[in-house]
Amino acid sequence: MELRKLQLVGRASFSVTLPPNWVKENKLKPGNQVTLTQEDDGSLRLVPGIVPVRKEFKFTIDADRCKQRGLLQRLVVGGYIRGCDLIEVVSKHRIRRDQKDEIQDAVNGLLGFGIMEVTSNRVAIHSLIDHSKFPIRPLLRRLCGLASSMHKDAMQALRDKDLPLAADVTHRENEVDKIYWLAIRQLVAVTHDKSLLQKVGLEGAPDPFSHQAVAVRLEEIADCAEDIAQSLLALGKKKIGDAELQDVIKLSELAYEACHNACEAFFKEKMAAADSAVRIVDNFEDRVEKLVEVVRTRVEDIHVGTCLCTIIRNLCTIAECGKRIAEVTINNSILVEGGLQRL
Repeated sequence: MELRKLQLVGRASFSVTLPPNWVKENKLKPGNQVTLTQEDDGSLRLVPGIVPVRKEFKFTIDADRCKQRGLLQRLVVGGYIRGCDLIEVVSKHRIRRDQKDEIQDAVNGLLGFGIMEVTSNRVAIHSLIDHSKFPIRPLLRRLCGLASSMHKDAMQALRDKDLPLAADVTHRENEVDKIYWLAIRQLVAVTHDKSLLQKVGLEGAPDPFSHQAVAVRLEEIADCAEDIAQSLLALGKKKIGDAELQDVIKLSELAYEACHNACEAFFKEKMAAADSAVRIVDNFEDRVEKLVEVVRTRVEDIHVGTCLCTIIRNLCTIAECGKRIAEVTINNSILVEGGLQRL
């Protein structure tokens, strides 16, 4: 950081000298133009050259070419992630009713997106998102809270044979997806415009884009929790042996602890918690294989055994996600603590 004194030029104008090294690095010469932008916190941002005013980012989808069901919905989600301000779905003839339903389903799952105009051959979807209103880390905290509660409640449903609670867990997946897609949209925007780092709360972060890896893992944990809940619903009222049930619950507690420690480490930058998460998961795979073998040999009902194995595999994936989140924290610490990588 360098300090500069303001100089009065004339009666009402002020000037300040620029660091010579910065001028040289940007190959500026007398008479060249620079752009000044006032940020929300009152600071000034100086950019070499003339910064063009951002134009509306528009994406047009030809509905006539979307013959496979689901393609139109995926394209709308893709346009959202890419940061489109306006998505137009058009047809030379007429947009079918089922296609409009696909569009509506897509928009219902995307925060800050709304259908503003509908005609027989055109649907206009507008973004209402302000980057500064959705900083990344609070989004990830919310994602973490949802994924964690889904995992916890899915296992509570297994312990208590509470099918309504299992059904409730499956319904929360939609909320997870909404926050996940919004977080990814924000992170994609930053990759194309580094000036947004401050607006999304990642200015000064050692590796802003590591947050995407964390978002992906948290969404995967929620998917696994939903899958566990679906397995419970498939089991219905069928009985699970007490010994097998306790083994699965113990495995779940380890997976939950690993993820809790990993998230705690990521948000609070606690290296000890990150290391703890990694250590918990290191021997997890062996325990999973042994438990799967026990289920296969002890459980006579094939349907019950299959559902239990599915639950166990999902717990293994949850634990692995926790380990990956912990590794992000460890890798980021190397970037922050300059000499650590040389030890």
